[in-house]
Amino acid sequence: RDEESRLFAAIRSRSEDAYRLSVFLVDAGCRLGEALGLIWNDIQEHRVSFWITKSGRSRTIPMTERAKEMIKLPPTTEGRRPKGPFAMLTQAQYRAIWNE
Repeated sequence: RDEESRLFAAIRSRSEDAYRLSVFLVDAGCRLGEALGLIWNDIQEHRVSFWITKSGRSRTIPMTERAKEMIKLPPTTEGRRPKGPFAMLTQAQYRAIWNE
């Protein structure tokens, strides 16, 4: 847990969006592309469904309380809702933050 906390703190210091995505990836056990591809309709109260997977098979998993917190949309000044909880990031942007 200590390593996890330090890692998340370092990511959060660079990007709040990347932090939320990182925590979700750990708790959901999903791949980066799967999380980035989520849309709001894929998310139910206690579970999330991944339709675009490496294996080509969809799957639904239960969400931890922490994962649920990470997909809550932070307030925006624009007033527009993104397509999904992590739609504001691309794989390239996330990897650049990770590699800093």
